[in-house]
Amino acid sequence: MSSGEGLERLAKSFGRHLRAKNKSEKTVETYGEAVEQLADFLEGEGLAEVQLMTREHIEGFLVQLLSHRSAATAHCRYRALRQFTKWLAAEGLIANDPMVGMKPPIVPE
Repeated sequence: MSSGEGLERLAKSFGRHLRAKNKSEKTVETYGEAVEQLADFLEGEGLAEVQLMTREHIEGFLVQLLSHRSAATAHCRYRALRQFTKWLAAEGLIANDPMVGMKPPIVPE
């Protein structure tokens, strides 16, 4: 499964999962944007399979995001991707959740 097409398909399934849990449409939209942005990043990194996604990929995505967006935005994307990777692992779509043990970016006051 490629990271681009595969993550796009998985994002739709994840969105359906969120809607089934009666999450707000804004939450579904925000989480979807985070997954799309991650997919673009992974494609740029040449990652061919979502199963190969590592903590380093997620950290690289956050570093890139922090270079041109606010810490609050990066924190929000982190939270969205944390739910996404937990869902991927729970569904058996990845063997290990790469975000286990990660901490969100600090948002300065």
